[in-house]
Amino acid sequence: MNILEQLPAMDDQQLANLRDNAERLSANGDDKQKSAAVLILEAARQEIGTRSAAKRKAAAERKASTAKAAKAARAKAV
Repeated sequence: MNILEQLPAMDDQQLANLRDNAERLSANGDDKQKSAAVLILEAARQEIGTRSAAKRKAAAERKASTAKAAKAARAKAV
């Protein structure tokens, strides 16, 4: 299994470390490392963006659910 296939199974810290290493290698590696790092960096950034969007959506849903529950509790109290 190559590194790109492993991205979804990585936790957030592993993914951030991979991104950081890819950024470093894309700037300071040899030609082979630079070309591999660019591909990994693009995939890592995409995975991070996907996860961030999912986290924002989940937070918005929790906020809406909490607001709905609070409104129901206030209505019940009256």
